[in-house]
Amino acid sequence: MSLRERLRGLRDRFTLVEWGIALFALAILVKAADVQLLNGRKWTEIAARQQTRLERLPAPRGRMIDATGMPLVESRELVSFSIAPREIRRVDRATLARTLKQLKAPPVYARRALDTTRKWINLPGQYPVSDASAMIGMRGVTVTYEMARLMAIQSRGVRAVVGGLDGNRAISGLELSLDSLLQGITGSRQMIKTGRGDRLESPDAPIVAPIPGSELTLSLNYALQDIAERALETAVTANGADGGDVVVLDPRSGEIVALASRTRSGVATKLTAVTDPYEPGSTLKPFIVAQLIADGRTSPDEVINTHNGSLNYRGIRKITDAHVAPRMSVTEVLAQSSNIGIVTLRDRMPNRVHYELLRNLGFGAYTGLSYPGESAGRLRAFGRWDQFTPSSLAMGYELTVTPLQLALAYGAIANDGLLMEPTLVREIRNPDGTVRWRHRPRVVRRVFSPSVAKAMREVLKHTITEGTGKSAALTKFALAGKSGTTKLLRNGSYDSGDYTASFIGLFPADAPQLVILAKLDRPRGGQIYGGLVAAPILKLIIEGAFASTRTAINRRELAGQVLPALVVAPDSLALAEAAVRSAPAIRVGRRARLDSLDGAVPYLMAIAPARNATLAPPSRVRRVPDVSGLQMRDALFLLHEQGFRVVLDSLAPAGTSPAAGATVLPGTIVTLHRAP
Repeated sequence: MSLRERLRGLRDRFTLVEWGIALFALAILVKAADVQLLNGRKWTEIAARQQTRLERLPAPRGRMIDATGMPLVESRELVSFSIAPREIRRVDRATLARTLKQLKAPPVYARRALDTTRKWINLPGQYPVSDASAMIGMRGVTVTYEMARLMAIQSRGVRAVVGGLDGNRAISGLELSLDSLLQGITGSRQMIKTGRGDRLESPDAPIVAPIPGSELTLSLNYALQDIAERALETAVTANGADGGDVVVLDPRSGEIVALASRTRSGVATKLTAVTDPYEPGSTLKPFIVAQLIADGRTSPDEVINTHNGSLNYRGIRKITDAHVAPRMSVTEVLAQSSNIGIVTLRDRMPNRVHYELLRNLGFGAYTGLSYPGESAGRLRAFGRWDQFTPSSLAMGYELTVTPLQLALAYGAIANDGLLMEPTLVREIRNPDGTVRWRHRPRVVRRVFSPSVAKAMREVLKHTITEGTGKSAALTKFALAGKSGTTKLLRNGSYDSGDYTASFIGLFPADAPQLVILAKLDRPRGGQIYGGLVAAPILKLIIEGAFASTRTAINRRELAGQVLPALVVAPDSLALAEAAVRSAPAIRVGRRARLDSLDGAVPYLMAIAPARNATLAPPSRVRRVPDVSGLQMRDALFLLHEQGFRVVLDSLAPAGTSPAAGATVLPGTIVTLHRAP
């Protein structure tokens, strides 16, 4: 092969290499164009995801507070962790171990977090940000921020009102019905990953701070709520009842002050006072009388024939009374809860008027309360009434109402005839503190005239003083009310032996500040009547409300409604003096007035203590219980239950003044000291 041929072959090879390089360069240019021009945004996003991470900053749900400003439920920021043990730097391992121990993480997972044979673990549990701050930002530790909903106080009733969450999803109560107001706006921040694997906040992407949800001020008064729950719990246990409900509301504004529901086991997953209707029985009778008085068809003093407690009504049913009498006044008909009397009176009322009365009282319709699951009850349409319906309705059967509906209906009697729309929310505030919405009392309709309502309050006083509600009587203030004992329908029969016992009171009777309804389901403690098992619940609630300084009672308004003092007989005065002699710690000025609710000894003549007093104190005088070792809530309730008024003092050693064991009169102020 000649030299020329060799040079030509070498040149061809160089040409081939040149073309190969040119084609490779062209391929690089094409790929670069594809990456940067055609798919530039896609690859930029992939690179950003590898180097940066957008973290969601959850917004705190708006907190809820009671009418006095006490927090009921609030959100707290918590974090959860995922750990890659192999990525933990050696200098950080001791810090990680120490922090996990402080967080009380499960020991098994704490060991796994430091085990370099593992690639990844998810640490169970959620932890406060402040406690876990040493781990946040550590290489190999991934942080997830979450908001936890925490109850500031432990109360079944408040928990049922507030409702709950499933993760971040509202599922019940006010959390569900007002979810759009409570949930805030989620924030975010961008984190960048350094070459060493550390995560830092990006300086180019500012943090978008989360915006909290609105704050709700509820109409509930926690002090009265706690008293109502305790009183209901005591009654359910003492009477072996399946459960019960308590409703306390302000009839002038429609605000619900306390709302408690309970089962025998103590588990209350819903507010049965709002969701579960029942046949109200005799508690419906006052409305018949009120309508007849309004129409001029009767008067409280009219005397009617009650047939000695047994009546064959129109040949279709036999009606009997527990209180047998040949005649009763209209006032006595209600005081003694006469079935014969109320059915006889109801016959003066056209059926259409009767139906419209029940509808005007709100029965068979929703109250408008912002609470999911509320029941409208059941009221048979007028066109479907039969021959039994008018008399059954007069006695409180053939319709169902919720405890809330019935309390609101009695609120119309308390509020000069005006039926109010109920509310659980008093105010809504924006995150910046400005008022977004404030409740204003809303009148649904006028049911009775003021004069008829006033007349009914006078009539219902007799239920307490001489009728079925004597066990709810107060000595210092007049109470109006009505009891009800309803047979329960089982398998089409009312002869099952099960009852619902209820009592509704207006306190005080002349200018009611509170309507209180108490109901017990299937009491089995020996007594079944509402006046015996449900009425005492009202007395406990009112006594507890007076003993607490945080309850929704206007004492200034009550000043003019105190009943006249009882005249103390000489024998009673001698016993009172003996009580004072046996309790030398008491110093009562001459004819000084004792601020006692049950009014066992309304006035006393104080004399110097005797050294050798031999008479034991009367049973009305009580000893201060020993509350040492009790939680503050339990100590308050025990003192309230014993009839004492309580004042809290955090500037003195723990204990009480007077000291435990001291013999004092009910209504005495007991100072409860607690460590600051």
